[in-house]
Order: sequence, then structure tokens, then C-alpha cells
Amino acid sequence: MKIQNILVCLFAALIASGSFIQIPLFFGVPISVQDMLVILSGMLLGPFYGTLSVLLFLFMGSLGLPVFTGKGGIGILLFSPTCGFLFGYIFASFFAGLLSKQFIKYKNYMSWQTFVQYLFASIISTIVLFIFGILGFMKITESSFSKSFAICVFPFIPGNIFKIILSVFITQKLKPIVRNYL
Repeated sequence: MKIQNILVCLFAALIASGSFIQIPLFFGVPISVQDMLVILSGMLLGPFYGTLSVLLFLFMGSLGLPVFTGKGGIGILLFSPTCGFLFGYIFASFFAGLLSKQFIKYKNYMSWQTFVQYLFASIISTIVLFIFGILGFMKITESSFSKSFAICVFPFIPGNIFKIILSVFITQKLKPIVRNYL
């Protein structure tokens, strides 16, 4: 088995395990670390393998494994208030990988230039994820944009700022190691 396949499976498992680290909220969208792990998969594995790890994660959940913040099944993937976020994981990982690959030209992964570039990739990927999350929430709950924004984005901003910065530091540390195997 190629090391790339092992890394894809490893990140799918990490994303799945992130569902058990959560804070449930009363309106249906819990706080979890899955979004950070999805973005990390893209930034560390690149757009292809990162997205593949997310697709494997979604496949595991659609088979019924409890990986969607403690739940599983195709119904969660298609009809829950979080369905937009779940589909948004695909695009968030892809953009994180694509932007990281496009803009990282420096060999020094710990420089401030790479920090800023990874930060940019992580912020854009988070915005992409929120767009899908809001659209999915609006469709399922038939809520307005302003109500969906207030529920799906506003309460998560402080935590996402922390997760974005943490994911950048983790990427800077692990990218030189992972790059040797891709």
C-alpha cells in the first residue's frame, strides 16, 4: 500500500474522531474540531489527497458510522441542518490544499511569509465552508440568510479564529515531514 493511501485513511480517521470533540448547541450545529481537521487535510496532503480523505470520511458516515458529530447515516448527510457543512468539507479541503500549494514557494516553512500564506488559505477555506453551511442550513430549515448567518457563523467566529491559527502552526510544523511522503 502506498504511503499516500495511508495518509488519506489517517486523515479520514482524524476527521471522524473530531466528531467526538464537540460542544452541542441548541440550534443543531455543534462546535467541533472537524472543520479544522478538514482544512488541515487539505493544507498538509494537498488538494487531491486532502479532498480524497474528506470523501472517505463522508463515505464512512453515509454507511452509518457515527462520524457526523456523533451521528451517522445518509439521512444526516442529506437532510440535517449540518448537511451544507458536510458537503462544504469537500470544497474547504480542496481550496486549502490548492491555495497552500499555489502560494507556498518558500523552503523555510517556519517563516512569517509561509505563516501568512497558510493563514490566507485557512481563512478562505473557512469562508468557503461557511458559505456551504449557510446554504445547507437555509435549505433544510427554510430560514432567512440573516437568521442562518446568526446561527451558523456568528457564534463560531471566536472558536474558528483560534482553530485557524492553530491549524497554521500545525501545518508549519508538519508540512516538511508530510511533504517527504507525497
